[in-house]
Amino acid sequence: MSISFPYKVYNHPFGVKEYVCDDEFTLEEIESSIKYLDQKYFSVGNIQTTAPGLQTPYNDKLLDQKEFEKIRNTYLECVREYVNQKDLIDKFDLGDYNSYGWCYLNWKSSPRVINSRQWHEHNPDNPNAISGIFYLKIPETLGGETVFRIGGNEFELPSNKWRWFLFPSCYKHAAGKYTNEKRYVISADLWYDWDDLHGFLD
Repeated sequence: MSISFPYKVYNHPFGVKEYVCDDEFTLEEIESSIKYLDQKYFSVGNIQTTAPGLQTPYNDKLLDQKEFEKIRNTYLECVREYVNQKDLIDKFDLGDYNSYGWCYLNWKSSPRVINSRQWHEHNPDNPNAISGIFYLKIPETLGGETVFRIGGNEFELPSNKWRWFLFPSCYKHAAGKYTNEKRYVISADLWYDWDDLHGFLD
């Protein structure tokens, strides 16, 4: 018997999908994650120096750390639905994929706010990657979330925390407008080795 996908899914412009998994988390769990990020990374300057703004190092693979196990598991569950192709899901179930995650922090008076709002794409070396955005904490004054620019059109993600937004990693996007309140954004990429994909995508 097949098991139905556990989360409601909303389709947004450009094929961006929103996965409603916020009921999986408690406020205490989220606050504990933020405290961990501040203590291990942001308050001690343990950041990716080549990235704009304040960002945890890529090579730390944030979502592989036990403090983010539940966030990682919801991301992987959403990727399974997003892929929606048996051969790729089979590879996924075998652990035959690559992934990493990180957290980006911004606010108006951040010491690294200058030039931190840049149009960019994730993982340019692996254009087939599936990218995800998860708002761990957003300002009480809503608005100013991630903006996508596709074919001359722009689309801003809705201000919905504790949900995954998935999209192709080649999509150009930028951080939203800054406020005086801190915004913590978890990002993740998952991709297959390109040579393994030819038989599936040709």
